[in-house]
Amino acid sequence: MQLEINYYIDENKKHLREIDTLKRVRDETRTMFNDENRKLLFEAQYYKDKLDKLKTDLYEHKRKNKELERLQTLYDQLKDREDERLK
Repeated sequence: MQLEINYYIDENKKHLREIDTLKRVRDETRTMFNDENRKLLFEAQYYKDKLDKLKTDLYEHKRKNKELERLQTLYDQLKDREDERLK
């Protein structure tokens, strides 16, 4: 009878160690995934910010280009008028 009790006590200790190990692995995995997710979120945000900056720069370049085209058109019109006037 005592042997059976000792056996069950030993088995219980083994199961408790396995449970502790599984809990530790679960916690480490959760932490790892949280760190990885956090890293991925930071990288995604970095590239999103970079993309937004590039879009803003592109918008500014387009706006400046339109302004230059408008000024070039005005200059050409004035030059044509001046040429007609001088003829």
